[in-house]
Amino acid sequence: MTKAVTKPALILAAAGLLALGAPGIVTQAHAQQLGTVHFPTSCNEAAQRRFDRAMRYQHSFWYQQSKEIFGEVLEADPNCAIAYWGIALSLWNNPHGQPPAPNLAPAHAAIAEAQEIGAGRSARRWQRPRAPWNRSCRSAGRRH
Repeated sequence: MTKAVTKPALILAAAGLLALGAPGIVTQAHAQQLGTVHFPTSCNEAAQRRFDRAMRYQHSFWYQQSKEIFGEVLEADPNCAIAYWGIALSLWNNPHGQPPAPNLAPAHAAIAEAQEIGAGRSARRWQRPRAPWNRSCRSAGRRH
């Protein structure tokens, strides 16, 4: 005895399959619908565009896809240390919960890789120079 498949059941099944595969088939036009994100980096221009795209995916909860795009950032600029941070962030999955235990080691390795290629150097580049009045305030505090 065979059960007939109803039209609504087929529609639900098709929608489910599309939902599972949706992030992998997103076009560039659809990717723009994820919003506008710009986080300035010290990476080259191609890597910067990819980094912003990866962050759009990250903020849309498409963690696997953001991880893949952060990998593309590194292809565009192998010295883009912040891309390793992005990989570690995407491995966290939902930042409002606990990271999956199997993802901890690869996330830690990504952060170590960023440190290896000079993440500290990039961070120092963005530090603001101290104003002369800061020095005089500090020295005045020591005298009193």
